[in-house]
Amino acid sequence: FARVGDYVALGSLNPGTSFTFEAWVSFNTIHYGGGYNTIVEAVNLKSARNSFYLGYVAGKWQVEIMDNSVWEGDSCGRANVLCVPMALQTHKVYALSVIVTPTSIQLLVDGSVIGSKVTTRAAWFCPGIAWILGADTDGRGFNSDQFVGQMSEIRLWKHALTPAEIACRHSERLPSALYNSAAIANYYPLSKAGCTSRIVRDFGPRHQNGLFGGQSRFIRSSTFTNNVYTLAEIQTCEQGA
Repeated sequence: FARVGDYVALGSLNPGTSFTFEAWVSFNTIHYGGGYNTIVEAVNLKSARNSFYLGYVAGKWQVEIMDNSVWEGDSCGRANVLCVPMALQTHKVYALSVIVTPTSIQLLVDGSVIGSKVTTRAAWFCPGIAWILGADTDGRGFNSDQFVGQMSEIRLWKHALTPAEIACRHSERLPSALYNSAAIANYYPLSKAGCTSRIVRDFGPRHQNGLFGGQSRFIRSSTFTNNVYTLAEIQTCEQGA
């Protein structure tokens, strides 16, 4: 993601009302002050309101569930929005995890909980809700609140993982034994094997492939690890957690 209008469209995904979203991100540029940096949004294409949003807004990580505002800058303090201040660095990998239930949000960075909030509404995802990586829409295309950098290892789980489970999984890629797990909704490693032409392959059981938008593209990069957990390593870690 290098310029305004770069994004990945994942289509209409539905992980349910309890889910976990995960992503590895590395910023080339961080927009501070009035600048917003969108990681992902699940947005109603008619109203431009978010069923789910994760971004870095004015020096804070911001998570929204069923937010009634088109804008992100006025959302902190609302009942279903979690905002957590954190200083970031460019060219550093952050493993982001958001655990959502009908009554709560938890945000983890690099396997550690940095914020949580009790919420009053459950997320819902009808067919008109589009999941977008890297950019926001205010109703006129995906050309605002741009993320500039690289992403990898996009995971959407169909239930709320525990922080202990995330701590055991966040730092390496998932083993192929979990690709078709009943717990996974969608899995986009954003690796070479998963990006052909303009298609972003979903390795999860639903096979809901995404598309590169704008001039976003796959690049060879040493930013993210290619190490892969074994299923046994994950199970051993979780049993000991």
